Amino acid sequence: MDLVKKCLDIILPQQISLFVEDREFIGHTWFKYLKDNKIKFCFRIPKHHNIIYYDENMNEIVQKADELHCSYPNGITLSDRLADGVVGNVYVGTAKDGELLFLFGNLAASTLPKYYKRRWTIESFFQNLKGRGFNLELTHLRSSEKLKKLIACVSLAYAFCANTGLYEHRKVQKIKNKKHGRKSKSFSRKGIDIIRSLLKQTELLDQLVEKFVRIICINARKIIAKSDFLHEKMVI
Repeated sequence: MDLVKKCLDIILPQQISLFVEDREFIGHTWFKYLKDNKIKFCFRIPKHHNIIYYDENMNEIVQKADELHCSYPNGITLSDRLADGVVGNVYVGTAKDGELLFLFGNLAASTLPKYYKRRWTIESFFQNLKGRGFNLELTHLRSSEKLKKLIACVSLAYAFCANTGLYEHRKVQKIKNKKHGRKSKSFSRKGIDIIRSLLKQTELLDQLVEKFVRIICINARKIIAKSDFLHEKMVI
């Protein structure tokens, strides 16, 4: 909640398209906070959490995710259900790894699996920061201020690589898919390869970096213009 409050100092709630989380961060206070601030969310819930609704006679009906999973192996959607004391929508199905997938959010129940898939981009981001040339965890820094700057710089470097690979895929040459349907290279890996090849063509690399920085500055100015909080703190 403290982290979201910091975000809301910079942007409006309606500018957050989706909040996606795994099973570590759940609970009534957290869910209610997001709903009260009109922030759309899709969370994965541990299977032991109850799904509750009330019938026409106001009798409380308790459902279990694992029981629903056994009855509906192809997945089931439920609307206006209580999870941790907050009303939302539920999807119970099977994840790619074969585990039970119990999703809860304030989006349409049928769309929850599609939106939850977006979490994979976060996992890819973390994987890249921890290894694959970025190796953030190898730092010996202990100062929180220095760590903030390092994480910001590494995040920008990752964004530069990923967007370079994405541009190549969309505008120049598509990355081929393997037999299992996934791409032979991630956008960030493709971007790293392109940037490495441009180290011998410094003029082209300079143009690429300049374009990336210009886009960042344009978007930063737009955000600052809409935020009194940031306007007092920053000048770009």
